[in-house]
Amino acid sequence: MAAIFSHRQTDRSFYLALLVSLFSLVLICPAYAQNKGGDAKRFHSFASLSQNSLASASILHDSLTRWTRAIENNDQVGAFNERNRIREIMNQLGTKNIIPAADFSIAVGRKALLRGAKDTAILAGENATLYAPDYPKSHFFLAKARFNQDHKNAKGYLLAVAQGVKASLADRLERQSLIALGLKYVLYALGAAFLITLFLLLMTHYRALFTDIASILPSSPEGKWKLAVGVLVVTAPLAVGGLPLFALALPLFLLPYLKKSGMIVMGIFSAFVFLTPLAFDSMARGTIIGNADTYRSLYLLSKNTWDHETKAALEKERKANPASDVINFAIGLLNEMAGNKNAAIEAYDSILAKSPDDIRAIVNKGNTYFGAKEWEKAASIYKSAIKISPDTVEAHYNLSKAYTEMFQNKDSDAEYQKARSIHLKKTESFRASAGVNPEKKVIDFQITKDDLLLFERALNEKTRKLSESLWNSFFGLYTYNIYRKVSLGFLIALGVSYILWGRVIAHQTCLSCGVAFAPPIKLTTAEAKCNQCVAALSAKGGVSIAKKEKKRKEIRNFKDWRSRTAGTLDRLAPGLGRTFFQLPLAGLFFTFITSLIIIYGGLAFYDGIVTQKAQLAQVAYSHLLFLTVAALYWIIMNTAFKRDYY
Repeated sequence: MAAIFSHRQTDRSFYLALLVSLFSLVLICPAYAQNKGGDAKRFHSFASLSQNSLASASILHDSLTRWTRAIENNDQVGAFNERNRIREIMNQLGTKNIIPAADFSIAVGRKALLRGAKDTAILAGENATLYAPDYPKSHFFLAKARFNQDHKNAKGYLLAVAQGVKASLADRLERQSLIALGLKYVLYALGAAFLITLFLLLMTHYRALFTDIASILPSSPEGKWKLAVGVLVVTAPLAVGGLPLFALALPLFLLPYLKKSGMIVMGIFSAFVFLTPLAFDSMARGTIIGNADTYRSLYLLSKNTWDHETKAALEKERKANPASDVINFAIGLLNEMAGNKNAAIEAYDSILAKSPDDIRAIVNKGNTYFGAKEWEKAASIYKSAIKISPDTVEAHYNLSKAYTEMFQNKDSDAEYQKARSIHLKKTESFRASAGVNPEKKVIDFQITKDDLLLFERALNEKTRKLSESLWNSFFGLYTYNIYRKVSLGFLIALGVSYILWGRVIAHQTCLSCGVAFAPPIKLTTAEAKCNQCVAALSAKGGVSIAKKEKKRKEIRNFKDWRSRTAGTLDRLAPGLGRTFFQLPLAGLFFTFITSLIIIYGGLAFYDGIVTQKAQLAQVAYSHLLFLTVAALYWIIMNTAFKRDYY
């Protein structure tokens, strides 16, 4: 491994891709990342699980209880039989995900891990992925169980993590929560990277900058006075407007002194300044939607599934807003899916009492009776739906199924043909879905995008308030409106600074000896050199050999100092040395990655030690993958990606 890292012809893009991929997995995977409060809330004990939606579906609860007893007794045959029975229940409910069953399995697995039964934990995790394959936490727990059993089984737990990541990205709520979480770390890291980069660029060019500032003043101060005046001018924005205004002022001072890569860095910084408010809006939106219990419940039902908090969240919303047809419909749909006939009928009737022609409630009410095997009652309700809306494909299709159950095949075929004549593709899709889940014979109306959009609009005000709260925690007195004006003014000032300030400056920084000098013409080359350095390095006469040797010694000493400093900075925090050595674009990129690792790790350890009161060793062990990636990053940056500064 050392030979590979030290080889100068190593394909560095491979290591870069490897690091980015590994760190992305660490950041996105809640099983190895910091333990958020939301995760703890999702995993209940057996007692609390038995009192929620699992208890309402008694057949499911009883089967899961027997399954739990079987795996705790290491009865693999019994566990296998109960697992298959649960899968049959899922087919009857018409869903491939039963999140309560997955959460129940995860709770069993966590209990097994605590007592050291690692094989039982893996079995529980595998069953959780079967009960809810689209539920990210099932895969992440399986990865954790495999990791605890065998650290060397990288393929096993990384495959589970990859499946969890895939499920997270496919789930809109998980995706928005991950975006909100990721944006928080990215904003912290980018802010730190830009501040460090701008400061190092200032340290490189401060002599030329201070000389030009002093030359503008009538007295043209020199020596310590020039340094004092320069510091006062540069730090004036810090005194007037704090750190944000100081960060915006630095590019205005530095822009004319920078070469091409430095200009690109300033362009990226300008985009960052302008897009920051949008990032805060996205963070707030992801946080609000991800933690809005009612919206989450509706979203899960739109995916034909639910979790153990869905019923409680909907009932709570119903008490606050009893006239909401969407909530009543969702409660009816949930109880219908769980097999609670009376509760489902009551919810649908509450809608029909106000809106007797609500076709969705009528059809789903008929489906509730169909699920209870009351075929004649279901057929009667489907017929009433057809009278109200003759073109409702679902009503004709479901009536066909009811006739089939009553052995009225001729009438069944007639209704099926009517459904085909109204909408052929939809009817064929109904038939295809019945083939996937043969136990689910009728078609429900589901929660639609319009239903979700209605509640999204209701969350807009909460999103705005949270966005403002997050903003104020970062920028204090700089409100949104003030910041927009300041950022627009910054973009205008950047252009004006480049034009007007570029005409005023008369000095540049010599990259050979570090002094400020006034070139006879505007230099465009990357290696700006003062006249003394040019003369000392020239073979032509005109300057004594003694003076040349003295200057050459100064050049060697300066370059040695700059190389040592850059190397030390890169070893301590990869990326800083590149910026210090006039490679600001590459320096910004690696400084961002370094800042991301430090900030993420710092917040994770702070949360574990201070918030959760855990021991340092426990926190380190729970973040073992992160620490491994961080160590690997430092090793690669100081071997394969090491920069020879000479």
